[in-house]
Amino acid sequence: MALVTAFMMGWRPIVSPLVLIGVLLLAVFVGWSLSWVFALVGLMVKNAALIGSLSMIIILVLTFYLTPLFRLRRYQICCKQLSD
Repeated sequence: MALVTAFMMGWRPIVSPLVLIGVLLLAVFVGWSLSWVFALVGLMVKNAALIGSLSMIIILVLTFYLTPLFRLRRYQICCKQLSD
């Protein structure tokens, strides 16, 4: 659904279809893996409010841990293209 919306808004991939499919499969795999992590959190904790809090902590830790892996120069180029 997100890709259909992106195409309607004018986004066109500049990579080969094989690379695009690989990236989509990687995104599906990461989402599937995280769902199992959160299922494990749900099994370990019995309080629903605590499950939400722990899940948010996990997401925040992953966000701050993975941010330095992106190249700053490439990120600046992408932001400039989006703002223009």
